[in-house]
Amino acid sequence: MFKRDKKHIFISCSPKSGSTYLLQLLATLLNYDIRIFIAAFDRTEQEVNEVAICDAKKINTVTHQHTRCTANNIRVLKKHKIKPLILTRNIYDSVISMRNHMHAEPQNSWWPMGYVDEDFYKLTPKQQCDFVIDLILPWYFNFYVSWFKHEKNTNKNLLWLTYEELMQDKLVTVNKILDYYNINITIKEQILLAAEAKVKGKTRKTVLPDNCPKVSLNEIQILKINSLSKYYPNVDFNKFGIVQ
Repeated sequence: MFKRDKKHIFISCSPKSGSTYLLQLLATLLNYDIRIFIAAFDRTEQEVNEVAICDAKKINTVTHQHTRCTANNIRVLKKHKIKPLILTRNIYDSVISMRNHMHAEPQNSWWPMGYVDEDFYKLTPKQQCDFVIDLILPWYFNFYVSWFKHEKNTNKNLLWLTYEELMQDKLVTVNKILDYYNINITIKEQILLAAEAKVKGKTRKTVLPDNCPKVSLNEIQILKINSLSKYYPNVDFNKFGIVQ
């Protein structure tokens, strides 16, 4: 297990929620190693890998993974005294950002949430958004509900953050994270700005190619997204930007 004097920040995040930016920023600010605790990338579900955790037990680390809350993931995290923070994003913006990501990084369009291949790029922009809504968004809801139910059923106070909160006030968000992990440092604005300058170009911010048309969601697509939340009437989806 991790020694008491070592810290580990574990960002469990939905895709396109600014996690790479947050990962790089925290690693730079704290001089922590970036580690990913999974067995493999590709289309493999990003379950917590205990071997990878053990390999990093002697160093301070920061991690981001698209990891759902499962009994095994909780068992491994609890065993190594790692508490996750949950990072999400407005679900409507997530659809557009995910679709755009497929065009910005087609070589990295392997996801465990939905099988994306060359046929995706033959679809119209509207159909591409439908693809994300129909095939990938159910994973988002699975991710969200799994952590929501875990927190409710165990009375654990997890730190939930959103992309919008992070972008609106990075300084407050970073210091909130440090407090959550009992890291006795207060980041000042000048330090944050210097760290941001260092991580520029490492955040995988989506830049849409010039030949790729922009998209927006129509009313039917929005209603379809909202309909997914109705299967969980007792879950508060405010972090997804859904008003029930």
